[in-house]
Amino acid sequence: MNRLAFATENSEWLTVEQAAQILGCANKEIYPILGELLFYRRPAGSEFLVMRIGVELLKNFRALDPESAAAKAILVEIRQVCQEAIRTFAIIQEDRKEPEPVREAADDNLSDEWAKGLFQMGLSLVLVGVKSGPDVWKRPSFAEDIGQALECVALGKFDSSKQRSKAIWNFYLVPTRKLDQALAAIRAALDGLGLLALSWIGHNDPKCGVWRTWKERQL
Repeated sequence: MNRLAFATENSEWLTVEQAAQILGCANKEIYPILGELLFYRRPAGSEFLVMRIGVELLKNFRALDPESAAAKAILVEIRQVCQEAIRTFAIIQEDRKEPEPVREAADDNLSDEWAKGLFQMGLSLVLVGVKSGPDVWKRPSFAEDIGQALECVALGKFDSSKQRSKAIWNFYLVPTRKLDQALAAIRAALDGLGLLALSWIGHNDPKCGVWRTWKERQL
C-alpha cells in the first residue's frame, strides 16, 4: 500500500470545526472546498470528516503569497492529493472483503439536526423530486449537471440522490443568503431540460423544522 493509500485508510480525521481552527477561518469557509481541495467522508451520522493531510497542506498554502511560485506548487499538490485520495478510498472500499453497511448520504439530509448544522454554516438544503419515467431515464446525469451549473455561478452544488418508489429525490446545498436565486436557477434548469412538469422543489426551514414547497416570488 502506497503512502497516500495508507494515509487515506488510517489518517486522523478532523471535524469541520477542527479543520477551521487549524486554518484559522470560519466553519462555513470549509464547506465550499470539500471534494476540491479537501478530501472528506460522511460516515454514519450527520457530520463531515476531513482528512488531516489535506488540512495541513492547505495551512502551508495559506501562509504564503498566493501568487508566489511556491504557493502555486502547493495548490497543485493539494488538488492532486484530494483527487488521488478520492480514487484510493474508492478502491479501498471496493477491496474490503466484508464492507461496512453503507449509509446513503441522502439519508442524513432528512435529519433535522443535520439541516440545523448546515444552516449554522450558512447553507440550506434544497430537495428536487422528479417523477421517474422515460424523460428522466434519457438524462441519467441531469441532477449532477444542474449542480455543476449552480457551482459555475456560485449558487450551490449537488449533494446526493435517493431513489424512491416512483420518484428520484435530488438534494442540493446552497448558500442561504442566495436561496431564492438558487431556487430560480434550479427551476430554469428543469424547465430547459423539459422536466419541470415532472418535478417539485422544496427547501428545508430549520427554524420551524419543516420542508417548504417553493413557489417563485411574484415580482
